[in-house]
Amino acid sequence: MSNGSRGRTDLTWGHCREAPELSVGCKKTKLVCLYCVKVFAGGDINRFKQHLVEAKGEIEQCCKCPLDVRH
Repeated sequence: MSNGSRGRTDLTWGHCREAPELSVGCKKTKLVCLYCVKVFAGGDINRFKQHLVEAKGEIEQCCKCPLDVRH
């Protein structure tokens, strides 16, 4: 995985899992939300953060993320 040191130390990685089994033939590893099981095909950990914190925009918000994680 080539996320650099920032990606490896980001606490957000504890709320998703990498899914190489879903990434066959893709350049980027897909991420799966541990709460709602939504699959992210790209956009890195920052896109996943937007999913958890219910950021307004193009990202579908996680409906099962605990409030303490969201804050």
